[in-house]
Amino acid sequence: MLQKLISSKIMPITLAQVKSHLRLEHADEDEYLGFLIQGATESVQHHMGRSLMMQTWQKVYYQEQSYSNQISKQPILPNLVSLPSPPFVKITQMMGCKKGEVPQEIKHYRVKFRGDLAVVEIDQAFVKVDIIYEAGYGDRPEDIPADIKQVILQMVGLFYQKRQSFLLADEPYLASLMQPYRILRQV
Repeated sequence: MLQKLISSKIMPITLAQVKSHLRLEHADEDEYLGFLIQGATESVQHHMGRSLMMQTWQKVYYQEQSYSNQISKQPILPNLVSLPSPPFVKITQMMGCKKGEVPQEIKHYRVKFRGDLAVVEIDQAFVKVDIIYEAGYGDRPEDIPADIKQVILQMVGLFYQKRQSFLLADEPYLASLMQPYRILRQV
């Protein structure tokens, strides 16, 4: 189970940037434009499988016991837990629970990377692992790559102009700008 605990209140692009892009000088639709910025940002994050601004996530992992030896019931180690929505920054808390025991803090683990995806290796057998971690490019809009910000700006413009839903496939240049950053979801 993956859950976003804390989202950034700061958006990757500002209202002033959007109004300049749309050549708007009035404040009549500022609230609506803020809604469009938020929607475009969420859409881009979802499509790419990434966190843009710094966010806090909780990943709860339930391990179905696999054994290397069926007679002695030795679990296969290490347990591997992937942390979606990169770029990974840090783990703030990790708790593990063994069958029939009280949860305990996990202090010994390794973080490795498979491309941009962080994977935690744990050398103990837990039936449940609860990880709270931070991910994102940074706390400031300047930390976001310019081409990603351009996609958000273009999407806000399309949302404003069309005022209806559209398929990303109908706007291939937007998808092509996001392609280098896209993370394929693991099932």
